[in-house]
Amino acid sequence: MTLTAFFLSKYELTQGQWLRLTGRNPSYYRLGDYLESWNRAGRAANLLHPVEQVNWTTCTETCSRLGLILPSEAQWEYGARGGTETPWWTGSDPKELASAGNVADGWARAHDAQADWFCEAWDDGNTVHAAVGSYRANAFGLHDVLGNVWEWSEDKYSSSLRNSRGGSFINKAVFARSADRGNYPPVNAANFLGLRPARIIAGPFTTSRPSVPGDK
Repeated sequence: MTLTAFFLSKYELTQGQWLRLTGRNPSYYRLGDYLESWNRAGRAANLLHPVEQVNWTTCTETCSRLGLILPSEAQWEYGARGGTETPWWTGSDPKELASAGNVADGWARAHDAQADWFCEAWDDGNTVHAAVGSYRANAFGLHDVLGNVWEWSEDKYSSSLRNSRGGSFINKAVFARSADRGNYPPVNAANFLGLRPARIIAGPFTTSRPSVPGDK
């Protein structure tokens, strides 16, 4: 398909950025509500953690005031793949995510993971979301497209649902595949849902089609 040229944020939008933009921090896991045992380094929470508990409608309105948008699914996936065709930009082996993405894992299982989280065996060092940029970037320089928080997209799943991409700290690696999607009501604000803004430039370029169910 053909996409109009665009920028995609290097990081998920942070709590500090949202605070400066709106005057409030709605996040569930924030200063005062985050345990230092939830990360291997024993660090306290800071405003570099991704904002969450923000719904699609508010994200769209906030981005619009800055001349930004929520990316389409095609834009998001083009950026997240970083030129790759494997299930994750790290390859076909989910164990490679340990240094590249924050999913439900062994550290979470040992440090307060909720009972309904299905955790991977490896250890990525975090129970809930990590400060943005804590994991290595893909070939396009984008961090945290694997896990951390789900990221709202512009696209509809149905008349009453909007799509999200990337998986989160509550999910196994399969949900952080480049082709996977979640869907939620646009008024839903969950502690695993955030955003990665985009900006349209100009001029078309060609990329592969958006993924459909059954893709890698």
